[in-house]
Amino acid sequence: MHWADKIAERILEARPEKEEYVCAAGISPSGSVHIGNFRDVAIAFFVARALQDLGKTTRLLFSWDEFDRFRKVPANIPDNFSQYIGKPYTAIPDPFGCHPSYSAHFESEFEDAIRNLGIQLDYRYQASEYQSGRYSEWIITALRKRKQIYDILAAFRTQPPSEKERENYYPISIYCSICGKDDIEVESFSDDSQEVTYCCKCGNREILDLTKGGNFKLPWKIDWPMRWMYEKVDFEPGGKDHASIGGSFYVAKRISEVIFEHPAPMFQGYEFIGLTGTTSKMSGSSGSSLTPSELLNIYQPEIIRWMFTRFVPNKAFNLCLDEEILRQYDEFDRALTIVRQGRASDQIRRNIEMSLIEGRKLVTVPFRQLASFSTVVHGNLDVLEQMFARLNTPYKKSEFKERLEKAEYWLHNYSPESVTNLRESPDHEYFSQLREEEKQWVHALRESLSKTDLTFDELTVLLYSIPKVPGITDQENKSRQREFFSIVYKLLIGKDTGPRLATFLKALDPKQVLPLLSFSSNQKLPNEETVHLYRAIWADQKIYDELLARKPILPDGITSKEELDNLVGMAIENFGSIRMAAMQHLTGAFGPAPNVRGKPIFTFWTRKQEMAEQRLREPSYCNLGAIPIIIECEIQMSPRVIVAKDSGIYQEKIFEGADYTFEDFEPEDEVFVAEPVYHYSVTKYNERTLERENGAL
Repeated sequence: MHWADKIAERILEARPEKEEYVCAAGISPSGSVHIGNFRDVAIAFFVARALQDLGKTTRLLFSWDEFDRFRKVPANIPDNFSQYIGKPYTAIPDPFGCHPSYSAHFESEFEDAIRNLGIQLDYRYQASEYQSGRYSEWIITALRKRKQIYDILAAFRTQPPSEKERENYYPISIYCSICGKDDIEVESFSDDSQEVTYCCKCGNREILDLTKGGNFKLPWKIDWPMRWMYEKVDFEPGGKDHASIGGSFYVAKRISEVIFEHPAPMFQGYEFIGLTGTTSKMSGSSGSSLTPSELLNIYQPEIIRWMFTRFVPNKAFNLCLDEEILRQYDEFDRALTIVRQGRASDQIRRNIEMSLIEGRKLVTVPFRQLASFSTVVHGNLDVLEQMFARLNTPYKKSEFKERLEKAEYWLHNYSPESVTNLRESPDHEYFSQLREEEKQWVHALRESLSKTDLTFDELTVLLYSIPKVPGITDQENKSRQREFFSIVYKLLIGKDTGPRLATFLKALDPKQVLPLLSFSSNQKLPNEETVHLYRAIWADQKIYDELLARKPILPDGITSKEELDNLVGMAIENFGSIRMAAMQHLTGAFGPAPNVRGKPIFTFWTRKQEMAEQRLREPSYCNLGAIPIIIECEIQMSPRVIVAKDSGIYQEKIFEGADYTFEDFEPEDEVFVAEPVYHYSVTKYNERTLERENGAL
């Protein structure tokens, strides 16, 4: 059973006859009301909700203890406000100039947050209550029973009581009508006239008629039980300091029973709340606090309610401002999902019931993805929609806008180190420092991403398989995989870690990713290169004349250096024609056969001139009428650069020299070098004969 349901049942057992059950809370507006104080409200709210679910009428009462004295200046308030120490909060100006008083400023701030949390409170403003005279009867009662009150207070103190102190004890706080402060001394109280005489340090002396109300109130330990009686409170929580033996609750309980002859409400003490992601201790009066309004900037109201309802009051818990916020959102989303699916335990279901706000529709868009993607899209919600579509979770702007705003606020105000920004250009310096194997990992990833649209599962398998090798332990492979992931994060976002990599890559447009994974062996484009090819031919005069008339032509094209020799041998059509002409000539196709026996010799292309010449010197076939010929081709090789435009059409760009770097391209271009592929063209063609010496070369 939920803890609030247990308390509700105990209340009904103790007071079964009531028509309306009052659950109360209260706070002094000494500064911004911090989220730790909200536990006071939350516990009362959940118990009231449990009573309502049992069919009971409830009233959720909240008292602003705004008639308390201003004790010290909080850190976020100007120092000159020390002049107001001793005055009630309602008599101090708003330090920010936007509300009628100091108290009104902080009350409004808190009430707005409570409203956004889906909680309706019945507010009591104690300055108005006291000044109206509504509590006058009970102030007079307390003064008449002042010695009994003193005895009760003394029983809870460690120092022995004093008869003189007992005689001069007056349970009333008075604000001077001249200076407005409470630096007064009560001189007398008349039981018959219901008047009190006081003297202020400012010199003012005055007689007050207590029946008419005014600038006076009961001290808190008497004020609290008086209001229990006046408002007929059935339940009120309090911090563990109040709940300790001899603490404020036990003092107030005794005063309620003895002085006001009213039973104390059921009380529930609670543990304090901690914060992760900050070093400050929460305190409204010190100015160091996390307010409900601030918490609503990073958490949806349902999740705040869920965090408070899932912990029993006497258990401490932490509110997370660091990366643990991601886990909080994940856990809430999982709980809400299984409740909607009807698979939740009673405890989880009840926690969610207490958390949800009527009229609000929650869509569990992953908060950690919003935090990861928000800075990548730079506020473009349409692009974010597209990212979710690529993940097969097509959330719409209306569904993720609220959470996105909270994710962005959290990133920029509490976790700027978690901001994920894609690099604007490839990190050539970092890539150049990688080991050759690591570079191959990057090339393999880029190639796979550029070829096909992988599913999420396929992409996950790919990422783990790229660095994995057989023959080593699982632990060793895990180390390689972590190293690979770190490299990819570094190349994409400039950090060693980041969002879940498969999700991140799947969500991003390939046009954003591929350029950041594109690297040549150097930072600059490969150099131009000049290649010389040689070929040796034995031919007679007819063939030689034909060769001079019909020079080989090598059309411009694309090839690798390794394939150049073979390509030249196959692509020069005129050489084929010359060879055919030679064969026809030698067989008489062009007329009478020449006085030459045998056929011309065409050797293979070679890159070494001396090798071609050596072949001419071989006596394998040498006739007196044959002419030794060396053919030389000079070929200019330029790097081939592939540029992918937005249209997806791949275009070739040819550049001369190595003066171009990747920064020379347009930002929208996807640039990579198809190395070692080159563009070639024939820049010079020569032929020459070698002279015979004594019939030999």
